[in-house]
Amino acid sequence: AHPTGGSTADTPPTSTADALSAGERAAVGALWEACAAVLRAGATGSGAVVRAEVLRAVHSARVVGLHRAAACGLRIAAALAAARAGESSFDREVLTADLVELMLLCHDLRAGVGPADELRGTARREYRPIGALRLYGLCTEAVITTSGYAGVVTHLVDDRGGRWTVPSIMPGGAERVAAAAGGPVAIGESGLTQRGLGRAGLLLSGGTASPDHRLGAGKAVRAVSASAAEWDAPPFTGLWDRPLTDQVADAFHAGTRPDAHRPAGADLLFLDGTVLGAAGGALRVDVGTAHVDLVGGSGRAGENLRVLASAAGLRLRVVARLKPDRPGTAVALAVSGDLRLPADLRHHVDLDLDQLQHSHVTDPGGRELPPRPEPVDRVPRPLRPLENVLHRIALGGRAVAAVASAERDVAALARTGLTITADRLADLA
Repeated sequence: AHPTGGSTADTPPTSTADALSAGERAAVGALWEACAAVLRAGATGSGAVVRAEVLRAVHSARVVGLHRAAACGLRIAAALAAARAGESSFDREVLTADLVELMLLCHDLRAGVGPADELRGTARREYRPIGALRLYGLCTEAVITTSGYAGVVTHLVDDRGGRWTVPSIMPGGAERVAAAAGGPVAIGESGLTQRGLGRAGLLLSGGTASPDHRLGAGKAVRAVSASAAEWDAPPFTGLWDRPLTDQVADAFHAGTRPDAHRPAGADLLFLDGTVLGAAGGALRVDVGTAHVDLVGGSGRAGENLRVLASAAGLRLRVVARLKPDRPGTAVALAVSGDLRLPADLRHHVDLDLDQLQHSHVTDPGGRELPPRPEPVDRVPRPLRPLENVLHRIALGGRAVAAVASAERDVAALARTGLTITADRLADLA
């Protein structure tokens, strides 16, 4: 599968109208050459001259409207500066991933692979009219980013099952989460807080939204609060009716798309399960076709999951987010089910924000289960030799690839049938 693509069924062919202009083609070439310069010198050898080359290429891309590529180039320039300064924030694996992403994006732009608007990106999120919507609050999720932003995102569902989000994210750390959750919704004059919207409904008129279904807050937008819906009633029931395999496939596909074009909630899983117990810090549930380990994201989630793990046999309905790098594991965002919840926690529990008590669960008396083995690598072990060489090149430059012999690893990859991977490793060495 192509690393940046998806199924061809939902990717329209690129027409000649989407072909690159001369300026865009020159900018793509400059970005490619800048990446090549980084790979020749490595992060440790990329001084002011190499970083300036990257930044010039970024500027050229921004001028002609290749905003996604420009943003990736800026991340690379920042990583090079951090490497030269010896900052602890530098991560060679992140730098490698950014270089791979940018060079793949340059390739796709040249070849016209994929939707042109996703390849080019946007300088600012564009909001378009969507008219009137009847929305129902699904849950509210805490967000804390490594880039210095924090807050919450409230997930909503319309009466046809479409998913939407209302964010409240600002510069700051974990302390921003509680303030954002209790702050007003910046859409219309509903009088709802973000946390309240996750348990209520909304009547929206004159609405606007971005391609990823993030709702806008323009002057013409009107919104008033409306009644909520239980998770076991329309329009939510359709979310839980879909087979888990289909949900996982959609979540993986969503992860290949850029953030600004990733549909709201496309990486979420909707699980019906029975609590089995605690499993090494996770809550293990039986969802019928598999056992899934639910882990916490931030805030109070970990403590709430421990409370739920003490009630083996408890039936739960869960909203979770797929963790692609940990098989059989998902991040739990909210739960509902056979719980004795107070009035202020009606419908469901937002695991990041709410506080579960043992009195809220029935028949406490859980059991400890063996934890799921942690994956040793981010990729399957047979591919690790190739990844190691890529990381060494990103850190030390082209010359380090030939320092150690790769013959043994090439032969091992070929014996296991990974002949193309073996050829790539031999080429690098």
